[in-house]
Amino acid sequence: MQELLQLPLQVQATLVAGYIGYALLRRDHRKTEKLVDVWMLILVLGLPTALTIQLWDSPYAYFVIPSGLLIAYLWLTWGEEKWRDFLYKRNLSNTLSLGDVWKTLSSHKKVGALQIKLYHKDGTCYACNNTVDFSGEPFAPLYYG
Repeated sequence: MQELLQLPLQVQATLVAGYIGYALLRRDHRKTEKLVDVWMLILVLGLPTALTIQLWDSPYAYFVIPSGLLIAYLWLTWGEEKWRDFLYKRNLSNTLSLGDVWKTLSSHKKVGALQIKLYHKDGTCYACNNTVDFSGEPFAPLYYG
């Protein structure tokens, strides 16, 4: 911690701006991320602060520190959905869901799903009732209809 306080004020402001944005943006995934990903996200979110402080040599330039928080908020409320739709419409991604439900269910060993349903665009539905009966099996049977 002492080493961080020895850094120039401009670098400290950049790190603070990036970290408060990161804390909002990744509030649910912070325990599973790699350290390199954390630092890159902090630096990307702190970039507007660093540029403003570098280009505008004034004490008032430090009022831009909440920009990391603003960028994270705008991404969560508007940008993420638009980006996902953009990728989906160009067949670069096949998902429109928010969050990884399957990853969450499979990572918790003491929690099991009781029922899984998959709805297709044409209206067909695949369902698996009482998935606990099939734990450890590579493929569980499904009911169609």
